Amino acid sequence: MNFDRLSLDLFRKSKEFFIKYNDMSKRYTKADLEQIVYKQLDNLNAMHDLLRIMKVQNDLIQNINQTLREEIGQFKEQQVMYPTRRKSNS
Repeated sequence: MNFDRLSLDLFRKSKEFFIKYNDMSKRYTKADLEQIVYKQLDNLNAMHDLLRIMKVQNDLIQNINQTLREEIGQFKEQQVMYPTRRKSNS
């Protein structure tokens, strides 16, 4: 499951759960509260997975940027400046 799909599923499940349990006048049973807590735990675990994916992606981007900086530096060192003819003043 990719990053966008996982975050979208997480959002939809949270929204559905919020709508289902948003009535504050309702008395919740122990089973209801356990279900809420486990759903929150699932959401936290899903967010942890998303953060881990983002960290890996960030590390990859930083490594690629460092490699690119090094390659650009090497290219600039290898560049040869060719002499050009001066324009004559006529």
